[in-house]
Amino acid sequence: MYLNNIFLDILADFKKEQYKLKRILSRKFSFKNGCSIIISLQNDMNKREISFLLGNNYDMDLLKTLPKWKGMEQRISIINDESGSNEYIIFSQLEGYEAKIYEAVMQDIINNMEKISSVNDLGKLLNLILSKWKNFFKNENSLVMQEIEQQGLYAELLMLEKLIKIRGSRMVYCWSGCEGETHDFYIDKNTVEVKSSSRKEQNMIKISSEYQLDNVGLSGNLYLSFFKLRKSAVDGEKLSDIVERIQNLLDDVTVSEFNDKLFKYGYLVQCKELYNYKFTLLEDSYYNVLDGFPRIVASNIPKGVSGISYTISLDACDRFQITAESFYNEVII
Repeated sequence: MYLNNIFLDILADFKKEQYKLKRILSRKFSFKNGCSIIISLQNDMNKREISFLLGNNYDMDLLKTLPKWKGMEQRISIINDESGSNEYIIFSQLEGYEAKIYEAVMQDIINNMEKISSVNDLGKLLNLILSKWKNFFKNENSLVMQEIEQQGLYAELLMLEKLIKIRGSRMVYCWSGCEGETHDFYIDKNTVEVKSSSRKEQNMIKISSEYQLDNVGLSGNLYLSFFKLRKSAVDGEKLSDIVERIQNLLDDVTVSEFNDKLFKYGYLVQCKELYNYKFTLLEDSYYNVLDGFPRIVASNIPKGVSGISYTISLDACDRFQITAESFYNEVII
């Protein structure tokens, strides 16, 4: 059930002769678990509302404490439908606020409604989803990822896809790029840092801290993988393409874990149309980060110095380069 398509469908109905004088049009959908939703659009203001049927035993105290933020209001009202008068909790998009944010939050709730056993569990689901989104905005995430963020995510997904095809869906749990960890993948004893570039000049990579290429304390090997990309507005694949391809490799449990990690990264599965950059993989290379590798590590930094970032030319790393076959054979041991 894709909200954007439903709202577009309602907008088209307003143009029909029989609905010209209507101020509000709605669609109702029911789920096998007893849940029902009403999706409404106000013609003159293009205002969106979604109403969720409340069960007979809903927790009013829980509903009163649901997370709130600017741009969306909620209320409980009685709505007359084909089954009589029933109580619904209604979420309304406020005038002047971004519709995409509203739709993304509501889409997330709808996507998870079939996972609850009955309508009486709706309150817990609403609290879980709305709390997740409140944390998303509290962390100052933008609704649309920046260009460099989309490129970085695409590179990490290239690595994840390869690992899943070699070793299976459990590799999703090894992806840590979204978790604020020092490195992007922790695979058993081995660690992998993923870098990418879409610039035409020589292969340069930015290292964001003195710990990113530091293997002190790691029980296995530290590897650096580099993906040379072409970025285009017209040619290549979007983030949504590789996301959907990976989702098709996963089972229900691991796809849920994958989607949660995408959300932490800042990618919204519900709003794939927001990500329009296209990428093509031109080449990939792999390095074993050993003693002598050109890098800055924590043990070499004087006391009082912090916030280290620097750039490495991969041309200076040739003697540490290994083949793709060697890399994947070693990293999955």
